[in-house]
Amino acid sequence: MGLIRKFWNFLFSNFMWLYIIAALGNLSGLFIPVLQFFMIVCFMYGAIQFTRIKRINALDGIVLIYFTYAIVNAVLIDYPNHFHFLVQAFIFQVCPLMCYFIARNNELDMDYILKKMLVPLTIVMVIGVYCHLAQPAWYSALRWASVYDKYGTGYVADYSVIEQMRLTSIFNSSYYVAFSTFFFSVYLLY
Repeated sequence: MGLIRKFWNFLFSNFMWLYIIAALGNLSGLFIPVLQFFMIVCFMYGAIQFTRIKRINALDGIVLIYFTYAIVNAVLIDYPNHFHFLVQAFIFQVCPLMCYFIARNNELDMDYILKKMLVPLTIVMVIGVYCHLAQPAWYSALRWASVYDKYGTGYVADYSVIEQMRLTSIFNSSYYVAFSTFFFSVYLLY
């Protein structure tokens, strides 16, 4: 158990660096499933933390009911590409629920983790602001390629095209930078 706890702490404290490496890989056409791997480790560590709970409270019960609902829903509803969506439901619905049990038995030093995230967040934000203001050719080509991949070459009048052209830095969506900036700002104000 000590090994998986250390591995979880390493992944969690270096998550921004790992995500930047994955984003750079995506820019070069290489898919690196950092989030999926992170969620699987999260599930394993959360299951271990769940077994350490001595008394289940009301919130634990609600989380367990939702956990059961998500699993039953994913297994019983039949739809095209069932196995693919079953895996996606596990990774993006069930695994994040395990974060509750990890946080409930908190063994993480959040100040240490947030301080380790400051450098990669700052780098991503500076790259994002530079790319947004200077508009280097590779950055513009990357943004337009993502628009054409999503909408086709003849149809770019939709408002969601603007979504692809926002301040995205090295990521494929502007939400990474937006949420990172929010957490960065909250940490600085804290």
